[in-house]
Amino acid sequence: QGPATKCDAGSYQFAPPVITGISPNHGVSGTAVTINGYGFVFLSLTFGAAKPGFGVSGDTKITVHAPATSSTKTVTITITNVDGQATTSFTVQK
Repeated sequence: QGPATKCDAGSYQFAPPVITGISPNHGVSGTAVTINGYGFVFLSLTFGAAKPGFGVSGDTKITVHAPATSSTKTVTITITNVDGQATTSFTVQK
């Protein structure tokens, strides 16, 4: 992400989001999960099959709470912006 090459002055090019870390990577339902990276603008987020509410701090940090589950399982967190998506996993413990 950043200034574009071969574009009008002041234009920007965008890229899919990038996840650089997740903390913690496991926990019970309701655990606050922080996802770090960049490209977190104009996005959607799914946490397994759930579409939870989440908070974005700038375009580099997202905080979301682990959804309820009937059993311990690893779920995929998918972050999507207009240019693509990034995924990471989280283990929800019962």
